[in-house]
Order: sequence, then C-alpha cells, then structure tokens
Amino acid sequence: MKRVFVQTAGKGSKALAVLISVAAAARICLALLYRPGEAPDSTLYRRLAEQIRAFDFKDYDGARTPVYPLLLALLPGNLDAIWLVQSVLGIATTVLLYLVVARCTGSERMGLIAGLAHALSFNHIAFESAVVAEALATFLIALAVWRAHRLQLGPLRRGEPLLLGLVCAVAALTRPMYVVLGLAVGLYLLLLDMPRRLTAAAVFAAAFAAPLFLWAAFNARTVHYFGLSTLMGYNLTQHSGAFIEQAPPEYAALRDIYLKHRQRRIAEANTHSMTIWYARDEMRRATGLSDAELSRRLGKMSITMFARHPGLYLRGVARSWVLFWAVPKDWRPAFARLPASGSVLRVLWWCEAWVFRVAYVLFLAVSLPVLWCAAANRRRRPNPWLTAGLMVAAVLLASCIQALLEYGENARYALPTQPLATAALVMVAFSWRRRIESPSPAPKISG
Repeated sequence: MKRVFVQTAGKGSKALAVLISVAAAARICLALLYRPGEAPDSTLYRRLAEQIRAFDFKDYDGARTPVYPLLLALLPGNLDAIWLVQSVLGIATTVLLYLVVARCTGSERMGLIAGLAHALSFNHIAFESAVVAEALATFLIALAVWRAHRLQLGPLRRGEPLLLGLVCAVAALTRPMYVVLGLAVGLYLLLLDMPRRLTAAAVFAAAFAAPLFLWAAFNARTVHYFGLSTLMGYNLTQHSGAFIEQAPPEYAALRDIYLKHRQRRIAEANTHSMTIWYARDEMRRATGLSDAELSRRLGKMSITMFARHPGLYLRGVARSWVLFWAVPKDWRPAFARLPASGSVLRVLWWCEAWVFRVAYVLFLAVSLPVLWCAAANRRRRPNPWLTAGLMVAAVLLASCIQALLEYGENARYALPTQPLATAALVMVAFSWRRRIESPSPAPKISG
C-alpha cells in the first residue's frame, strides 16, 4: 500500500466527452421512464424558498438551512425546471469525480470508471428528479474534494483556502451533517506539505465557520434558537424514542404522547422510526411550545436519557451506523410513466443495490490502510494518497455523525458521499494493480 500513484494524466478530452454524453443519455432515458415529483420534506424546502423570494420570515421555523431553498427561489417552481438544473449538477459531479481520479491515478480509464459509477447510478438520477437537496449536496462535496486536490498541483494561490472554506460552508448549509466535510478538509490542509500550511488552514477555518455562525445567529434572532437547524431535538428523539419509557418524570407529558404514537407507528410500519413527526403536533398543543422550543426541550430530554442509559443509546447508534451502508430505495413506483417501466426500474435498483453493497464492504476493508498511507506519505507532493484519505475521512465522519444524531433514513444520508467511497475504491484498485504489474520496492519517503 505504500506505492504511490503515477501523475501522468493525459488531456482526456475524448474520455470526458464520452462521460458527459453517457451521463446525459442516462438522465434522458430516465426521463422517458420516470416523472419528477415531490418528497415528504419538499414542502419545508419550498416554504423557505417562498420566504426567501418574498424576503418575509415572519412564519419562518428554522427547520431548513438556506442553500437549497435559495436555489429553488431562483428557479421557476415547476418540477421539470428543477429536474433539469439538478441533472446538470449531477453531470457536473460526474465530471469532477473524473478529474480528481484521472489526475490522481494518471489513468483516464480509472477516471471514467469513477465518473460512470455516479453517472449511471439510478439512485442519484432518481434523487435529481425530486425536490430534495441530495443532488446539490453531492455536487458541493465533489467540488470541495476537487478544489482540495488542486492545492497539491502548484504553488498555493491567494484566495484558494478562502474559496475552499466557503464551498465547505455552503455544503454544510445545504445539509447540516456535512459540517464533517469541513473537519475532513481542515485535517487535510494540516497534513498537506506546502508553504504557509498553518496560515492556509486558519483562513480555511475562518471562511468555513463564518457563514455557519451567521446562519446560527440569524436563527437565534428569528426563532430564538442558536443553531443551523431547529430539527436537532426532533432528530435526537429518533434515538431516545426507542427507550422513551426511561424519560425523567419532568418529561412525562411528552413521553406519554410519544408512546401512544409509537405504538401506532410500530403496528403500521414495524418500526418506531419517524414517530416524532406523527407526535409533534400533539406535543405542541399539549405544551404550548413553538417548533424551536419543543425541539430544544426534546433535545434536553434525549441528552439526559443518553447520559443515564448510554448502553441503550449506543445500541441505537450502532444500528444507525450499519443502516448508513444500506442502499436507499426512495424512488417511487407511482412516478413510473408506464407500468412496464416500473418493472424495469425495479430491476435497475436491485442490481445497483447489490453492486454498491459489495463496494461498501470493500471500501470499509481498505479505509484504514488508505488513511495510514495518507499519513505516511504526507510529505510527498503531489500526494494522491492524501486525496484518497480525504475522501475516506469524509465518508467515515459522515457515517459517524449521522449515526450519533439520528435513526431512520440513514441510508439516504449516505447518498451524497457515496461517489467519494467509489472513487477512493477505484484509486486503491489502481494502486494495487500497478503494484502487481510492477512489484518494485516503494520509493523511500523523504524527510
């Protein structure tokens, strides 16, 4: 694993043209089989988009972060326009993955494989057709990795750490869990062998933190909740709800309401996940609390329960972490244009699900060796291992933060980082293939 990648990427214009054509064709084919539609959380995004468009926040509840609603506010409201823009973002993500992997490996073929894994992903294309933030989040994460890798390719240019910090901040303001992207990139900058490394890391940290602080301050002013989203307490209840019988007496009213709805939810869906969204309105009526106030109270209840029953909490965290590596099935057969197309899409999803399940197992198997190689080769520049390590760190941190904070749609939260997992796996496969073909000793790392 110590063998470094070769930096001999060609122009790649033909390969890139093929990749873009395939990505566009895949999205056109899906458009013939599948209709765009709304998801359960689309309403919250659209509501904030309307508030941004009107610049009227009197009914703002702090539930959603601003970047995706801002994109919706800039677009016509019809689903086809949203789908078109998100498809362009998907194709752009494919291009970024190609550029990173091709430059790291010196192989257009490896870049094509990494790009095609995203370009042909039915799950990603299906999410591009829905009014949800996944396509934008996936693009921003890939953009951050691409810009981070570019720092290795020449002298540090003024403004690059600032721009990189802003890209990571925009990703976090698209989906708050991607604050971990900023942590991964910050560590990457500290390990990167370049002049003024600490200064660059400090500029990055300031650029990353400032927009997040400003949004949290906006929430504090408008809904009296200092944080990126008022959903935190509700999300924590997805964990504490599994053993809410253990809630302290001062939360008895919330406990009893939750238990009633949990019983119904388990009878209907055989899971307690999402119970809080069925119980929320009754909880608000019973307590007289606003959304933000109820979230804060639920958060305090959950943290108290986690501290008193850490084993029960960690059991739920472990389940959530495992679910992160499942493959989401959020496409809807009802959106199929023809009955026959629904059968075709079902087969496509089944095949893709097994491919990515195997890929995830392989990714987890190589994750620690990749991180070790990234650290061991940190003085080398360019350092493709460090880029692969950034990808691995971002995916692993995302898997941990979502497991700690929520139980339910964990596989969906993995989708924006899924291309990083496959790209890192492609880079490792390339390195091992070269090692088998040329089993010469790895060059000694200087310094």
